[in-house]
Amino acid sequence: MTKRATKMAKTMGTVSIFVKSIPLRIPRLANPSTADAESLLNESNPIVMMNVDILTDSDLGSMMQYHVNNKPLVTLATSNRISKRYLLFDKHNTLCGWRNDETGEEKKNPNVLETLFPKAFSGIHIVDTAIFSLINRTGKFSIIDAYLDLMISYTIKSYEFAESRFIDVGKPDSIDKAEALFLQ
Repeated sequence: MTKRATKMAKTMGTVSIFVKSIPLRIPRLANPSTADAESLLNESNPIVMMNVDILTDSDLGSMMQYHVNNKPLVTLATSNRISKRYLLFDKHNTLCGWRNDETGEEKKNPNVLETLFPKAFSGIHIVDTAIFSLINRTGKFSIIDAYLDLMISYTIKSYEFAESRFIDVGKPDSIDKAEALFLQ
């Protein structure tokens, strides 16, 4: 770990995880699928997933409580930050679509006619393990596309982290921004 990363890790402190941990022995699979994930994770429910390049101080415990109380198939962390792509939610924070502002492409639930509100996805998901048997896609695919497939028949909710710090550190220029954001 670099000096900069060590300094950031020390400053940010520890993270509490509110999910039962299970030991995983992950076999090498020639063609991994959601069924393989289901067999490995079937003892934990729900499961927190987080993109590896996200740096945040968001309260995952409150998001987990929201998920448990509302019982959706999926809860997605969102914010009102500027993005090129947005998830579209109704007034009840239920996923109803997706829009790419750069290309104009839009995918919506055809059964929803009400006004939708754009929110940027923050790379944190809480999923019920039932999702693994519901995803019909195979091979490599975007999990967002799977959520768009499932939103027609299942509830997928937004949980907004309005007051937390968030940055995607997957780009080299974002490291300096992350340092300024978290090492104040």
